[in-house]
Amino acid sequence: MYNIPKYAELDIDYLCNEQNIQFIAHNIKNRKGVGDIRAVNDLKRKLDSAHTNENDYALTRKRFYEELFKIPNRTHPVVFKYGEKPKLVKYVNEKQEFNFTPKGFNEITKRLNLVRTGQLGNVSGNRAYYLLGEMAELEHALVNHFLERLVKNKFQLVSVPDVLSRDVVESCGMNTRGQRNQVYSLDPIYGPDLCLSGTSEIALAGFRSGKIISEEELPLKLVAISRCYRAETSSVSEEKGIYRVHEFTKVEMFIITTPE
Repeated sequence: MYNIPKYAELDIDYLCNEQNIQFIAHNIKNRKGVGDIRAVNDLKRKLDSAHTNENDYALTRKRFYEELFKIPNRTHPVVFKYGEKPKLVKYVNEKQEFNFTPKGFNEITKRLNLVRTGQLGNVSGNRAYYLLGEMAELEHALVNHFLERLVKNKFQLVSVPDVLSRDVVESCGMNTRGQRNQVYSLDPIYGPDLCLSGTSEIALAGFRSGKIISEEELPLKLVAISRCYRAETSSVSEEKGIYRVHEFTKVEMFIITTPE
């Protein structure tokens, strides 16, 4: 039997080992994170020296886990050897050569009136888009194509909610607080601590969290299609158009299986 944990597992022994502070701080900086590993260790020391009946123990414990969840995942050590610039590992197939200067996606779709991204400030704000005609048909065709293939491969199709509790979102490792996060939070008048989902895998994880699954049921293969909402920000010219938009449709494969 396998117990699916409610929250993401944290390697507290590693994170609260003072010998690892410098490496973790370097990792946070390289990943452009907002976590403060020294604050984590300070709070851990306060917890270790406090008594559970002290008034501020619960508050300190809450702050401790809030700071823990801001720490990004570890980066493989070999990545640091690459330096500041990306490293080309290998080509998959040969790079296609043209006897003319190819035009970019944005220019092609604009000429053919397939995508609209500009002048939408009065409709939906920045980083929004309309797919028109054949481009909209292509989006639906791709979704249907992969859903059909996955269902044939024994994936169970699930329709998921896009409004989720903050607790579920954070349990999947998503930071929902502070200035640098990609999660939209709903106004409290709509309910306590509700967020828009950034990917259907969060809803799928919440669907099975806290459950005990027998090994005979594994692998449990789920697939969902949903809108994904992300508070993306970027000023890089290469990331204009329909790259890093605030919402998009995605087919998500989600498998629960044994460690092997």
